[in-house]
Amino acid sequence: MRNHRASCVWSVVATIVAGSAHAAEWNANVAVASNYIVRGLTRSLDHPAVQGSIGVQGEKHWAAGLWASSVELYEGAGRHGEIDYYLSGELPLSRDWRLNGQVTRYEFIAETTLFPYDYTEAAGSVSFQDTITATVAWSPDYPYYTRLGPVSGERVMSYELSARYPINRHVQVLAGVGHTDFDSQGRAYNYWSGGSEVSWDRFSLSVSYVSSDGDARRLFRDLATQDAWVATFSFRIR
Repeated sequence: MRNHRASCVWSVVATIVAGSAHAAEWNANVAVASNYIVRGLTRSLDHPAVQGSIGVQGEKHWAAGLWASSVELYEGAGRHGEIDYYLSGELPLSRDWRLNGQVTRYEFIAETTLFPYDYTEAAGSVSFQDTITATVAWSPDYPYYTRLGPVSGERVMSYELSARYPINRHVQVLAGVGHTDFDSQGRAYNYWSGGSEVSWDRFSLSVSYVSSDGDARRLFRDLATQDAWVATFSFRIR
């Protein structure tokens, strides 16, 4: 069933891409991260993760593709994989402002069959000069595992404010803060990060400090990131 869903999602993406292939630009990259963290929660149990992506960017402000990473969602699960299929569109409002919308399907390979982690997310953002970005994301079927047990099909809202400031053509400073709210459970937590990125030619290296608040640690225990430094080295293939 999961493979069928993934095939359907990718078929839709492929159809859109094929219809505009003459006006599209392909891109791909590979990366190694010292820790895979999503909104203050580790998906690799503080272990390194191998990641990669392939996508296509259209001339008319759309993009589609897939992103993958090795994951370890809970103690004793062992290494398996995550594949995310996405479709996004951008609307320039002026020279400085733009809107962006994205739908992403998250699929997890070889995770426990008793508690599937797959979910879908829709996100919208507004950016100013590609420097400051405010994002709101919503998932109607988010699954998660807490110290109180598993919760599936949860409605979740996340709010993020991120900034990137270029020091020069090779170095930029990064910062972000976010809040995640679990609709029906009355649970919420905050997270934040700060760091820098150095890039040259097709290579980049980012180092960030990531943390989450006490509510996250009480709810998720070892999955909640506390005072973690994360380094990511990536290479752009195309």
